[in-house]
Amino acid sequence: MIEATAIVFECAGGVEGALSVVRTLGRRGVEVTVVTDDPQSMAGRSRYCKRLVRWSGYSNDEENIPRLLALANQLGNKPIVFPTADPDLLFLSRTRTDLADHVRHFLAPREIVDALSDKRRFIDFAIEHKLPVPRTWSPGDAGDVAAAAREARFPVVLKPSNPAAWTGADLQKAIGPRKAWTVADAEELRRTYDLIARFNKDVLIQECIVGPDDAHYSLHAYLNRDSKPLAWFTGRKVRIYPAYAGSGCFVESVYVEPMVRVGLQALEAMRYTGIAVINFKRDSRTGEFMIHEINPRVSQWNILATRCGVDIPYLAYADTAGMELAPISRKPFSKMQRERIRYVNLRCDLKALPAYRKKGDWTWRSYLRSLGMPWNLVHQTWAADDPGVLAASLQMALAGRFRSG
Repeated sequence: MIEATAIVFECAGGVEGALSVVRTLGRRGVEVTVVTDDPQSMAGRSRYCKRLVRWSGYSNDEENIPRLLALANQLGNKPIVFPTADPDLLFLSRTRTDLADHVRHFLAPREIVDALSDKRRFIDFAIEHKLPVPRTWSPGDAGDVAAAAREARFPVVLKPSNPAAWTGADLQKAIGPRKAWTVADAEELRRTYDLIARFNKDVLIQECIVGPDDAHYSLHAYLNRDSKPLAWFTGRKVRIYPAYAGSGCFVESVYVEPMVRVGLQALEAMRYTGIAVINFKRDSRTGEFMIHEINPRVSQWNILATRCGVDIPYLAYADTAGMELAPISRKPFSKMQRERIRYVNLRCDLKALPAYRKKGDWTWRSYLRSLGMPWNLVHQTWAADDPGVLAASLQMALAGRFRSG
């Protein structure tokens, strides 16, 4: 029996996770409302979206609280809210007291959400909880950068403490769609910092975890109100976009018990609740799994875990709705997932390929071979039971090319 409706938030630039959650819940019979500020909403094109609400700037404007309360009251029975990107996660977290009587959520405590969402605070948080993280510096000016260069073991990576800090049009024009920038020595560090700081001084310097792009892994988990893990899944990022400094665009399901053990023990120790995605990279020098970040929300490619039998969005829904859950009879940290199933965001994967081919990491032959059999491949956009999303995506792409041409 379906207990409540769900509200799934979709912010512009973060459509992948939202679409996957809408499909996952909708296939289970949950009535889903999408709240979006994306004029080209993909989640809203899904047949599993029963109601589409467009609110410009919903995650920034506190005046949207009354609108959300009105929507929740209209839907009735305290709908369950799903953040799928950082802006709506932070909006829902900071307004949770205002929304408490009208919606239900599975968010981690606010102090944890705030600490994990700001990379500067995350480093202090990680040290406090003895998490395996690389050495990090937070420079205020060029002098601090020079001091960090004298202490650091190169290569190092530059990245913003807040991902939104690097989304400005002028900075994007100067550095491209980067989430991070790896530099090899002190002189390159100085030049790169000077370039970025002209537009935004929100920069962290972190010792690089040495290894290829396919050394990136993620642990997806759900912990109940007692901080007990109910489900977990691990995946390896075979390719990322942008190449060498981006998000997973081709990912395979692979179970890694040492990573599960480290991640779940850390989450339990900090009294974590709700959905968590821990991003790891395996250091090729030591073999150790080091933590990049912990996101208190679903990932962009959460649909892979669902396809592999670990339906974390629905588990979060069912637990929050108070539905009876089957007891877990598995041994701690044991495998829950099917393996050798792969996920592709084809648009991003093809954009990443030229950089990989230029460095000789992938050829067209090896790329096509990596896709494997179609029945073991999960597509970000295409779904046989939901073809309208791909059709709309292609239509918008063609319209955009026609306007630019």
